[in-house]
Amino acid sequence: MNKEEPTLGSDKIASEIETTPKAKTVLASREVVVKNEIGLYARPATYFIQKANEFKSLVWVEKDERRVNAKSLLGILSLGVTSGTSIKIIADGSDQEEAVDSLEKLVNSGFSPTSDQNNA
Repeated sequence: MNKEEPTLGSDKIASEIETTPKAKTVLASREVVVKNEIGLYARPATYFIQKANEFKSLVWVEKDERRVNAKSLLGILSLGVTSGTSIKIIADGSDQEEAVDSLEKLVNSGFSPTSDQNNA
């Protein structure tokens, strides 16, 4: 091994990492209250996931500082979202605003799968 080559823990690499400019990304997010009778379970969760999957952006749902992938049924169900619960919808990507807007409309509609068609 050549002694001139920097190793993973070397000062040279550490200093390069520290001086590399960091990209700042602004995530789209919105707080909404789930008002339907059963919360975010079974059919409403399925509608939510289907809607989230329409977007290229990464989408998450956050409840009590616990964040899960909004495109995962297991993740959504694991949050235990009941009626009256406040959740945060977060998206990051090229269509993040559209994703958050659409998911907010779905939640506010009581998880009617045709809510966007009626509002278009």
